[in-house]
Amino acid sequence: MNSKTTTALSSDIRLPTLSTDACWGQQTRAPLALRLTNGALSILPARRLTSGALIDAARRKTGLKDLGDEFFLPALDKLLESLHEEARLTPAGRLIQKKRITDLLANRLRLEEEFKKKPELSQTELLPPVMIAGLQRTGTTLLHRLLASHPHTRSLPSWEVLNPGPLPRDPENKRRKKLARQAEKGLQLIAPQFFAIHPIEADSVEEEVLLLELSFMSQTGEAIMRVPSYAAWLEAQDQKPAYDYMVKVLKLMQARTPAAKHWILKSPHHMEWLETAIAAMPELRIIQTHRNPEATVASFCSMVCHGQAVFSNQVNAHEVGRHWLKKIRRLTERTLETRRRSPDRFIDLRYEDLVEDPQRELKMLHEKLHWSIDENSQQALENELRHSRKGRFGQHHYSLTDFGLTPNDIKVELQAYLSTYGF
Repeated sequence: MNSKTTTALSSDIRLPTLSTDACWGQQTRAPLALRLTNGALSILPARRLTSGALIDAARRKTGLKDLGDEFFLPALDKLLESLHEEARLTPAGRLIQKKRITDLLANRLRLEEEFKKKPELSQTELLPPVMIAGLQRTGTTLLHRLLASHPHTRSLPSWEVLNPGPLPRDPENKRRKKLARQAEKGLQLIAPQFFAIHPIEADSVEEEVLLLELSFMSQTGEAIMRVPSYAAWLEAQDQKPAYDYMVKVLKLMQARTPAAKHWILKSPHHMEWLETAIAAMPELRIIQTHRNPEATVASFCSMVCHGQAVFSNQVNAHEVGRHWLKKIRRLTERTLETRRRSPDRFIDLRYEDLVEDPQRELKMLHEKLHWSIDENSQQALENELRHSRKGRFGQHHYSLTDFGLTPNDIKVELQAYLSTYGF
């Protein structure tokens, strides 16, 4: 990576040249907090994580027993097998994954408790959802935040999606918000450069892919770790149970905001499973964002590399490039298939247009979605534009060559997408 990259980051971090064998090379250092944690934990035995032990831990943590329909267990077991055999986790990586999975199981336990208290939710209609389903790094995060600023929408703030079920003795959600702020600060400590790539803030909107994670059936695992066998297994599974469970959780959440009129959802993950999403949410409208993949592929691979380096010190940048170019081809081709079957559900938006004049593009979207625009919604939009200004967490530098890819690789693999949208 060039000298501009190094100087743009804090002096405690020296990022590697990503075209070498690993994202953290021998001549570079991970953040001090991460190095110290790995050093302290290295004396402990590396015990294999098992679903039984993690479920027991979640039950002890919550004092609850019922996980509901256990359709998710095969996915969890496959993920854990891949973690053990393929992910090359550091001691800190194992500890973080143990806590992450235990917390997901604890969330399922709390949610099942809520579902028992509110059986009427099964008869509730989901608010009409609008889903942003564009490739990674095509302006989806900015658009998500701008659309979610509209007063009539319902979205998922990070503090809520991290703990979707209410916590005990927390009627005003102060504890949930505190936990989210702690998670934000923890990530800043162990991966401060990550925020220049993808900001994660406790009070800002977050992807509902984290609700699919409750079923251990999302792209999150392969985005933050090397788990190729789990990723391949997941592509062959029926995602219907995971999407149905996500909708069930969304219904629980929308009951807390009765004035809302629309859900705002967003995740590139959905591009792989749009048919399933439509079956689960029949009123779904989809906004697909577009940007030249020569820029987006490298940017996203850089994000993956930095994320995986939190959990492993053996991250192969070229391997990341190969895996995600193949995955992005799958995302684009499956989306094209859905568009041929359901063209009227889609609205297209180009990244360049959004960046050039976000007010104009949001006005266009509001009109196509038949949303009202008043003084309050306009003021909320302007406030969010100021908050989401680009570069506030630093600069992000990347290149296709960092990941062993060339422009011709993009042209060959993504030919159908490129020709359809004129790139």
